Amino acid sequence: MHHVVSEELIRLDQTKHILKWVDLNTNQDDINIILGDFNTLPFSETYNFFLKNGYVSSYFHYHSNEPIKTFHNKMDAPFKDTDDEGTFDYIL
Repeated sequence: MHHVVSEELIRLDQTKHILKWVDLNTNQDDINIILGDFNTLPFSETYNFFLKNGYVSSYFHYHSNEPIKTFHNKMDAPFKDTDDEGTFDYIL
């Protein structure tokens, strides 16, 4: 999802489009798993929108919290991401 940390509303809009697409392309009895680089912090508006729509974080379900970080910037590569470390990725 959109990577600029301060632009949560863009990620929220993207989330609404994703869930609309899922609703239009799956059956009521289907099990849907959404995973990826959400670029959003735990309990943000985007994260909570998924929860309000019936999705559950698999990590949170089993551990009662989200991991401390799912992204680290320790990789030494020419085009590495230099953002702060944190939890931005989920399996819902």
